[in-house]
Amino acid sequence: MPINRDLSDLATGEPEAPESEAPAKPDVLLPIMESWLAEYIANGEDQLDTALGTQYRASWATMCSRRISYDVLKTPETNPNTIADYWRFKLGTMGHELLQKHIALAFPESKIELDVDMRPLGIDMSAHLDALVPDPLHKDAWIPIEIKTVGGYAYKLAASTFRGPPEGPRVSAKVQGALSGRALMEDYRIMRMLVIDLSLENLSPNLVRSAGLGGELGRFGAQFQYSRDQMIEMADEEVSRIKWIDSFVSKGKPAPRHIPYEMPRGARIINPKKGAWRLTEGEGIEEQIVDMGEYWGCNGYCPYQIQCVADQEKE
Repeated sequence: MPINRDLSDLATGEPEAPESEAPAKPDVLLPIMESWLAEYIANGEDQLDTALGTQYRASWATMCSRRISYDVLKTPETNPNTIADYWRFKLGTMGHELLQKHIALAFPESKIELDVDMRPLGIDMSAHLDALVPDPLHKDAWIPIEIKTVGGYAYKLAASTFRGPPEGPRVSAKVQGALSGRALMEDYRIMRMLVIDLSLENLSPNLVRSAGLGGELGRFGAQFQYSRDQMIEMADEEVSRIKWIDSFVSKGKPAPRHIPYEMPRGARIINPKKGAWRLTEGEGIEEQIVDMGEYWGCNGYCPYQIQCVADQEKE
């Protein structure tokens, strides 16, 4: 998948001194990144399969209901991934690649990249759980672990007092881990679930001390813990939503445009070009707008935005 490389206006001969600090044409960086992308695709890293050949994957947790529908219905992507997306995906897998060997060394009985079947929960879903390790605090118990590599700013918000109380990891990570934990409860004694955030940047020592993160590890790594009851609540809510989505997909139709945790329950995206959503009450002439806003993830992040806009215009 070559990058669009318009270098026709590159200077020839002796380069002139730059007039500003704006980036120059990437005549050196471009072939380097083209080589990286070619290898990435040749290794099949751009292809994602469900763990057990199921219709739904746990990594879709909390995604837009319409976007999940398009995936299941095998709708061709109208906004395919670019090198920027693949670079982001690769950075996101770094934490897993760095830690997998050492999880097994620290916990020899651990299970790495465990395939988890969620069909017993009533949904045709599966997952690749990052790790399942023996629980040091509870005898004969196990801990499901989700590992996420995050940017420095996201880590600040999640783990420090940078902007008030710590906000914790992304909701999608919590729900994804909760789904695996819920599905494994019958076979393993699970008392808690962990999300581990690994930052691409270090926090300052002063911020770590003020947040009580505990030493140098807290500058880049944090462990977030959720109880069995919290796990069940998060998982069951997402299971209900997947069943709701499937009630449309099973009839060959995409579900309404809704993003849980990003919009109020019952709200719908009314303009997928901008991600504008609206929550209304009543019907017909008595319909009233109760709340409204914009969702950041429609424009530039959804692989089906053009399709979604076209469908919306026909509805």
